[in-house]
Amino acid sequence: VGRRPELKIPPDAVLCTICGSDPSVQRMLVDQFLREVAPGEGAEFDVVELDARESRPQEALSAALEVPFFAKRKVVVVKDAQHWQGKEVRRLAQSLHSTKPKATVILLCGEKRKVPGAREPVIFDPETDSILSQVGKVLDLRSPTVTQAQSWARRYAKAVSYTHLT
Repeated sequence: VGRRPELKIPPDAVLCTICGSDPSVQRMLVDQFLREVAPGEGAEFDVVELDARESRPQEALSAALEVPFFAKRKVVVVKDAQHWQGKEVRRLAQSLHSTKPKATVILLCGEKRKVPGAREPVIFDPETDSILSQVGKVLDLRSPTVTQAQSWARRYAKAVSYTHLT
């Protein structure tokens, strides 16, 4: 029997970055967050999904600052956010921190990578990663506790896709 992962997006987070190579685990964490923030069937949140290859950080910020449509809160999910420039992501994080919108921006990124001059692998660059961890939460799916989460998420994804077929 798989255990629920210890990883989770804090319910009051303004910004959360999830880095890892398994999109099913990333999606499972987002779905878990949405269920916890808005339990039941009511439209408690307004979800906006963006693809970083087709949008800019300013669009994510604008979406987060808009008043939620028939909802109490807005959630902006950005897929492949690692394609954005570090300085743009820093501006996004700093703006979210200073404005404190009724929104959560979730950046879904690939695995951390090694860059010249950095002691540890990073998502964007050392300065941007530092700001991301100060302003919000950074979940690294390569941490040792996540391997259980990955197996649980794969089973969860199969179960969800199975229930959609029936």
